[in-house]
Amino acid sequence: MSNNFQKCLHRAKQLSSLNAFISLNEAHVSCEHNKAEGRLAGMVVAVKNTIHVAGIPNTAGTPALRNFVPTEDCPVVKLLKAEGAEILGTTNLHELGFGITSNNSLFGPVRNPYDVERFAGGSSGGSAAAVSARIVPVAIGGDTGGSVRLPSSLCGVIGFRPSLNRYSVQGTTPISVTRDTLGPMALEMKHITLLDSVMSERPEVKDSKPLENIRLGLAKKALLSDLDPETERVFEAAIEKISKAGVTIVEAELDERFREVHSKGFSIVHYETRPTVESYLKQYCSDVTFADLAGQCASPDVCAVFQSILKDCSGVTKEMYDEALSVHRPALVEFYKEYFKQHNVDALVFPTTILPASKIEGSVENVVHRGRSVPTFPSYIKNTDPGASAGLPGISIPIGLTSQGLPVGLELDGLPDHDDRLLSVAIAIEALFGKLPPPPVVESELS
Repeated sequence: MSNNFQKCLHRAKQLSSLNAFISLNEAHVSCEHNKAEGRLAGMVVAVKNTIHVAGIPNTAGTPALRNFVPTEDCPVVKLLKAEGAEILGTTNLHELGFGITSNNSLFGPVRNPYDVERFAGGSSGGSAAAVSARIVPVAIGGDTGGSVRLPSSLCGVIGFRPSLNRYSVQGTTPISVTRDTLGPMALEMKHITLLDSVMSERPEVKDSKPLENIRLGLAKKALLSDLDPETERVFEAAIEKISKAGVTIVEAELDERFREVHSKGFSIVHYETRPTVESYLKQYCSDVTFADLAGQCASPDVCAVFQSILKDCSGVTKEMYDEALSVHRPALVEFYKEYFKQHNVDALVFPTTILPASKIEGSVENVVHRGRSVPTFPSYIKNTDPGASAGLPGISIPIGLTSQGLPVGLELDGLPDHDDRLLSVAIAIEALFGKLPPPPVVESELS
């Protein structure tokens, strides 16, 4: 057990009130074979409790899987360990990954380090909170519609969702076979690119693109509408700073059919969930059925979704699914490709979420936004889900705090399989902002 591991374990226990972890690897299970000379030697990593780590319970935050302990590391964890990484433990999440608050009714809500009365975001909330609170320098989450980028934004860290199939998702609790990805979360881009290199088994992206050669597309109508006033203020100040540094901001709208086509794509997730999850259970937990998951769900919002899918009353037919997969998704990708080509941009730029983190209490179904009650889930994934639907790589970078001290994230989306290009742009943009001040909970509970 390295000194770094011991320090991180101590911090995790001191900050247990954040509820960031489900299981801590106190016995240092399956770390004995880590390479001391690897590229990640001495790096302590937290992973979402949907990512198999041999010997550590993989609950996916739900009662029916509470006793499932993988006997083998998933491929991504194997790659991390082969380079010397030590797994501190598995992090709390929105139950089964089906939500954006991480208000888990079985293990309790993940608390945002910048305001413990607010949620951390989800579904990878524990991973984001663990990095934000400086418990670990890096963590791994999962992203289907925003579950890495969204909590990263709300907790003030960097979160990267790669293009589909850049990393293996084998040995992870799934949601959607055609949309699920894993993604690294960290305080610095140098750790994001290092983890990306290890997880993708590709050369590391180290060079930033010169600021004067970067062109960012700004689609105000599609991605900047109905912003929280403080989010808008912080984002506009960031755009001004980026522009003054030499980056070209191209104000241009996405095709007016963009939202309509995207809205038809969410049926993919609902249609794929049952067969995808059933296949996973058959392979890893043959004594648990989909009906068991649905019947034992602890979180009311997740229960409603899984019961709807179980009873086949989600309203998504085979014909709707086929059309979403073969017509609407390709059309959405084409909208993006045409936009990038027509305006010669390296990435789209927009606020990761339209509002900062909300209070945990009363947020299951609705939150208050601009003086009105709005549905929690669609409001928070409004900007993150379209790129996920199209399989784009996206990265959220912290750019500042609201007047209440809450983080705001700026997202950059690139074209599918242009991850290296996006990362080189992100390196350049990150250098303009650096890390946010540590959250108050770090200083108060560790002093």
